[in-house]
Amino acid sequence: MVGRGPECFTHPGTGPVLQKVPLIHWREDIKYTSSKHTAFPCRLADVTGALLHFKYLPDFAGQVRAEVARGQHYLGAKEYRAYQRRLDQGEALTLIGPPSRRYQGSRQLLQLGLISSSRQFEAHLAHRH
Repeated sequence: MVGRGPECFTHPGTGPVLQKVPLIHWREDIKYTSSKHTAFPCRLADVTGALLHFKYLPDFAGQVRAEVARGQHYLGAKEYRAYQRRLDQGEALTLIGPPSRRYQGSRQLLQLGLISSSRQFEAHLAHRH
């Protein structure tokens, strides 16, 4: 499904970072600033992709309890503690809602603005086929 992110579990504007920088042409002056979520100084490419993140699986409640106990994530597992509060209140946490769409492929992600491409990259692809 393509839809809401985990911000539906926390307060707007304070939810988790929904980006990662998994591949960097590294230089000595580059530093990760929020785990692997952001890096500075670095210019991002005009072509982006989507990482499939399998954090929200059926064992999510157990994972939340374990991560709260470990306290290793950002700000002492702040995000996981927010999830835990909601779970303790008996709330059903779901990522499926009105904006959700069944995943159809990368073209759909482009149309939704979740990934980006460039004319140069599209031309490169056209010449390969």
